[in-house]
Amino acid sequence: MKRLITSILAALLLCSALCFSEAETDLLARLIEAEAGGEEYDGKLAVGAVVMNRLEDGRWGESITKVIRAKGQFARPKRKASEDSIKAAKAVLDGEINIPSIVLFIQKAKVKRFYGDWFCTIGCHNFYGNRES
Repeated sequence: MKRLITSILAALLLCSALCFSEAETDLLARLIEAEAGGEEYDGKLAVGAVVMNRLEDGRWGESITKVIRAKGQFARPKRKASEDSIKAAKAVLDGEINIPSIVLFIQKAKVKRFYGDWFCTIGCHNFYGNRES
């Protein structure tokens, strides 16, 4: 019995770190749609990865909702997400990160100054962050 309780508690602790609500998944998918709706799947995944990297970093909030709603950081989430944006959101929440440690992206057309260490360009977004993390 003690072993069962220990296993259940371990699973709950793991889930609290890795499981996200339906509302958070939907919000992330709608944000991905707003920021990268016209991008290929890798671009959508990268935008979701930025959110998760910022969540892990902690400077933008302690929940997906707070990271997404942080003032001046992201576009307003769309009302509805495409299937690709939903797929990307679920993949990111399952741990699929294609740009580790990147905390910033901006549309190439809007780049007017240096934003730190450039990492890569995916579609119409440049990604910046700490290459060493």
